[in-house]
Amino acid sequence: MVPILGYLYFQDGRVPTVDSDIIKGGLSLGMVVGQLLFGVLSDVWGRHTVYGKELVITIFGTLMVILLPWNRMSAQSVTAWVAVFRVVTGVGIGAGKLHFLETHTAGLTQKRLPTILVLVRRKVTIWLPCHAGVDSFLKYRAW
Repeated sequence: MVPILGYLYFQDGRVPTVDSDIIKGGLSLGMVVGQLLFGVLSDVWGRHTVYGKELVITIFGTLMVILLPWNRMSAQSVTAWVAVFRVVTGVGIGAGKLHFLETHTAGLTQKRLPTILVLVRRKVTIWLPCHAGVDSFLKYRAW
């Protein structure tokens, strides 16, 4: 998504590093905020009351990123728009991950829960280096 924004809105066809990092980091920041916020709200109001709201937030944030206004927006305005709504999307994704983990571990005994959590964590730690390698390969490959 960031290279497309570079071609459309920035003069040399590339998004500056700081702007690119802000756009990319917004999703991760939103995921942390979503997990913390929805964790507290689930404790206060109950999981069933809060469950389902994260999907609405994720869809809203994604649509707002996609429906970026085209008329007369500067490069910095585009960066701000996309970054803000990527944070909103991240809040929904983070809350969804939290609720997914809560609902799938609710019926487990204390003996099985640590095993499941270790397996989930191991899957993430194996996937991230693979993703970084593929991303680096695609990024620096001469097309």
